[in-house]
Amino acid sequence: MQRLFVIISAVLASASLAAQSPAAADSFSYANGDLSVVGVAGVGWDAAEGGWQVGDSTAGRRFVITGNECFYNGDGTTQLPTWQPRTLAAPITTGVGYSVVVSFTLIRNELQPGRGIGVHLVAGTQRGLLIGKEINGPVGLHETYINGATYASFNTSGTVEPITVVMDYDGVDTSIVLSDSDEVLPAHTVSGPVSFDGLELFGYHRLTVSNGIDDLTVAVSSAAASVYGAGCDGLTLIPTNSTPWVSNTGFSFNVGGVTQGLAFVGLGSSALPTGFPLDSVGMTGCTGYTPLDLGLFATSIAGANGVASLGFAIPSNPGLAGQQFSAQGIALSPTNSLGLSASNGVELILGL
Repeated sequence: MQRLFVIISAVLASASLAAQSPAAADSFSYANGDLSVVGVAGVGWDAAEGGWQVGDSTAGRRFVITGNECFYNGDGTTQLPTWQPRTLAAPITTGVGYSVVVSFTLIRNELQPGRGIGVHLVAGTQRGLLIGKEINGPVGLHETYINGATYASFNTSGTVEPITVVMDYDGVDTSIVLSDSDEVLPAHTVSGPVSFDGLELFGYHRLTVSNGIDDLTVAVSSAAASVYGAGCDGLTLIPTNSTPWVSNTGFSFNVGGVTQGLAFVGLGSSALPTGFPLDSVGMTGCTGYTPLDLGLFATSIAGANGVASLGFAIPSNPGLAGQQFSAQGIALSPTNSLGLSASNGVELILGL
C-alpha cells in the first residue's frame, strides 16, 4: 500500500477552490399510519403543519407508513395513478454558489415494469420532473410518470436503492445529476434555473403493496459532493448518504466495479478537475484527480456486486464548514502493467 501511495501521488498536482457559504435544508420524518389520517404524530407528513396532504389518495389507493417507511398501496381494482403532495416551507430555486439536493431511498420490492413509484418536483399545481420508476420505463430522471422523455436512467437498480439528485446552476443552465449506490448518470441540462415549491409522492398499479419511498430530504446548501472526470476499467467512486454536512457521521463512499475484492479511497486537500494522465506509471488510460496528500484508506472487501465501501464520518465541528476535499477510488486490475485502476474524482465541500 505504501508503494501504491508513493507511485500515484508522485504524478499528481494540487489545485485550490473557493469556499461557499451554507444555506438551508428541508427534511422529513415519519409516523406510522395512513397519510390521510396521520395527524400531528407525523412531523413532515402532517397536513396541519403544512406537510403532506391527502392529495389523490382514496380509501383504497393511498400511501401508508409502515415501520417508518412509506409504501404505495393500490386498491386492487382501479388502475389509476396516485399523487401525495407536500408543500415545502419555502419555494426553492437553483442559483449560483450553492447546490439543491433531493435525496431519498427508492423501495421496489415489486419489480414488474408497470409499477411506477417515485417523487415529482412540483411548481404550484404543475407537476415537473419525475425522479424514480416511470410506468413501463426505467429508474431515473423523466419528463413525466408515463410516456414522456427519459433524460437519464440507471443500468441497474436494486430493490432498495438510495438516489441522490444534485442540481447546480451556472448562471445560464441548471445541470441535474443523479447517482445511486454504484452509478453516476450523465448530467441532464435545463435552460435557466429550476424552481419548485413542493414534492409529490407518485405511485401506480392496482396490485402494488410494497413499493415506496423512504429517507426523503431536500437540501439547499454549499455542502456538495460533485462527481467529475471518468474512471478506467469500469471503476467508479460515488458518495453516499446525501450531502457532506458537518456532523453527518453516516457519509461514505462506494467504490464500484471492483473485480478483485480489494480497493482504496485516496483523499486530497484539493481537486484536479481536468486530471493528470497516469499512463507513464503503467496505468494506461487512467487519470489522477486528487493529490492524495491526505492519505490512502482501505475499503471493505467488495461484495458479489463489485461494490466496496469506506465510511467518511464528518465530525460535529462548525469550523469545518467550507473545507474542501477530493477523493478517488483505486483498485487492483489485470488490464495494465501496474495492475491498478482508478475511478472518477469526487469533490467534497463541507457545509452546515
